[in-house]
Amino acid sequence: MHDLDLEAGIGRRGLILGTLASGALAASNLAARPAAAAAMGGEAGDLGLFACINRAKMPAQMNALEKLHVPYFTAPAQARKGETVAVAVRVGVDFHPMTMNHWIERLRLFDDRHMPIADVGFVQVGTEPGVLVQIRVDQTTILIAQAFCNLHGIWEARHTITV
Repeated sequence: MHDLDLEAGIGRRGLILGTLASGALAASNLAARPAAAAAMGGEAGDLGLFACINRAKMPAQMNALEKLHVPYFTAPAQARKGETVAVAVRVGVDFHPMTMNHWIERLRLFDDRHMPIADVGFVQVGTEPGVLVQIRVDQTTILIAQAFCNLHGIWEARHTITV
């Protein structure tokens, strides 16, 4: 649990100190996305990516699609109880491209109890999809990041911080 710590400026679940990119996201219809992906040149195989949450099948040997879409954590594996730690998440091993036809719409970060930590929307062009937060860790926590790609669906990764 991440308690309220006003002196440190950290809220119950964490405070976004800054983002690597920011922007607004218009409401969208998930059901319409496969057709939109095909219309924008997405491959037929990409349409199945909207049916579920996608994860790297073998994280040590990711394919090109996974390298572009799986959220990548930079965070400690261990922390002391009550310690405040920096957690950075970016979309892709290298940043995901942000073009007029292919972009990350949103990046969400929450814990294993589905308590939200960050939810950032991105503009299509000129951003690098990522977020940097500070969280106070009081118990072993599994962080979950989900990236929403307009062509390739939802991609998820997890990172455990052990107390």
